[in-house]
Amino acid sequence: MSSRRLLALMCTAVLGVLVALGLVVAAVAGPVGAVVYGLGAFALVVTGAVRGRRLLAPRPLPPGRTCTCCTTTHFDPVKVI
Repeated sequence: MSSRRLLALMCTAVLGVLVALGLVVAAVAGPVGAVVYGLGAFALVVTGAVRGRRLLAPRPLPPGRTCTCCTTTHFDPVKVI
């Protein structure tokens, strides 16, 4: 199973648990408690999404690297034969 597919399944499971807990909070604390829980859960999901995107973003190339096909940089001396 691919990493992205596993990540999507995990996110779906977490959202399902958050919804189930939200229903319990709504039944116990009423609409005000449900709204507060919803805002808190939304803030956690947004924070997790931002951090996840940051972790999955490709790393920038170090300074001087113009490609990934070789190990040299454009600062290396050139030998003329």
